[in-house]
Amino acid sequence: MLDGLHYVGAKDVGIPASTFGHLVEAADGAPLGRLEGFLVDPVNRRICFLVIGRRTGWRLHRLFVPFVPAMIDRVSQRLQLLAPAEPTQTPA
Repeated sequence: MLDGLHYVGAKDVGIPASTFGHLVEAADGAPLGRLEGFLVDPVNRRICFLVIGRRTGWRLHRLFVPFVPAMIDRVSQRLQLLAPAEPTQTPA
């Protein structure tokens, strides 16, 4: 499923709303981690996954969350998912 997908860092996207490090929250408000980037399908020009970094102690885990509609709160620098999306350690 990852064949052909490309990683784009959040800090490399030219819009302020995609600022590297925004806190990402699940639809129920549970924190998932911080936005690191996106896995995109360059042929169809669409985002397939959000790449989220989550620390547990000294370890950094990367979660891949299927792209769903989301709302950005610029004041609190949070990205709230508006639909359930099941994060995985590696995309299937």
